[in-house]
Amino acid sequence: MTRLALPLRLVLVLVTAASTQGLLLAQGAWLVNQEWIANTLCVNRDRPELNCDGKCQLAERMKHMSEMPGTHVHEAGEDHDHDHPDPATLLELAMSVRAPVAERLGLPVPPPRAESGPAAGLFLDTGREA
Repeated sequence: MTRLALPLRLVLVLVTAASTQGLLLAQGAWLVNQEWIANTLCVNRDRPELNCDGKCQLAERMKHMSEMPGTHVHEAGEDHDHDHPDPATLLELAMSVRAPVAERLGLPVPPPRAESGPAAGLFLDTGREA
């Protein structure tokens, strides 16, 4: 029984962490597989002028996850709970960390575009000069 206690605890911690961080896990998986998602699953892959790059799939997945019981998406003008940010803010944050992660991994990074949204100015500035 004691041999199973440590693995059981580890599995319990991982399951708990995964269940509470579902949106972040979905974004992380999207970032890792973005090229494949953009080339295979993206509904806008035949329209490159939209610069979707698979974001439609991430938005759809996040919408599906936010509609699950126990989740709440903030309405416009509603006070935000900073411990549980809305999916749009998390999407902007995920997109903002893409360039630094790609740089560290030595992956090609597309040129930056003008982004908009409440968190765009806060997270898109990497502090590096072009």
